[in-house]
Amino acid sequence: MFGTSPAILTFCIMRKVLGVVKACQIRAGRAMLSWSQQQLADKADLSRDTIKALETPGVRTYTATVEAVVRVLENEGLRFLQDDHSLGVALDANNSHAG
Repeated sequence: MFGTSPAILTFCIMRKVLGVVKACQIRAGRAMLSWSQQQLADKADLSRDTIKALETPGVRTYTATVEAVVRVLENEGLRFLQDDHSLGVALDANNSHAG
């Protein structure tokens, strides 16, 4: 598992409050797991069209929908990262998808 540095904890708290996960991070996370939009939709109990909308920049979606998708991806070992200048997605190196 990842360490719990103050910067990561601060980001996690901010993300939970502000819902700061971008469309590109959801797409990247799904790609890191080699999942199709349909596979993610099935695991999150959503439609493929909803996943497509979430992955489209500028499309507004419900916070609960984003949280459901993020929860599924985080349960697979992904972590969403952001600082003042960059966005990212990290995959736990012990995850079966890594490597």
